[in-house]
Amino acid sequence: MQLAAEVVDFFKREPDPRIFVTTVVSELASIYPMRVWQQNLDRLLQEYENPEEAEDFEFWANSHGASTSMDALGRLLIPAKLRQIYGLDGEPLVLVPSRDRIDIYKLPQFEERERQLAPKVPDVRKLLLRRGVS
Repeated sequence: MQLAAEVVDFFKREPDPRIFVTTVVSELASIYPMRVWQQNLDRLLQEYENPEEAEDFEFWANSHGASTSMDALGRLLIPAKLRQIYGLDGEPLVLVPSRDRIDIYKLPQFEERERQLAPKVPDVRKLLLRRGVS
C-alpha cells in the first residue's frame, strides 16, 4: 500500500522505524508505530482485570498482525492474513488517522461509517463549542 506524504512524515518522526499492522476491532485493520503498539500491550497487560483475557487479546492481535516497515518509496506491506481476512487486495482503501494509529477502511466501509455519523455531527459540534473546543 502506498502511503500519503503526511502519513510517511508521521512515521518518519518516530525513533523506531518499525510499524505494526494488526486488527483489534472486527473488520478493521490498523497501523501503529511500534512504540505505540508496545505501549498498548504494556497497558493491556498491566491494567486489564482478567489476565487471561488480556493474553487472549494479545494473541489475537499478534497472530493477525506483523511488524513491518516502509520502503524508500513510502510503501507498506499489509500482512497477508489481514489482506485475506478482510478482502483488502485490489480494493480502494481509505486511511483515517485516529490519535496514534491509522485505521484502514475499505471504501464502502468508510462511506458507511461517514453516513452513520453525519446526522450526529451538528450536535457534537455544538457540544464541543460549549466546552471551548473550536
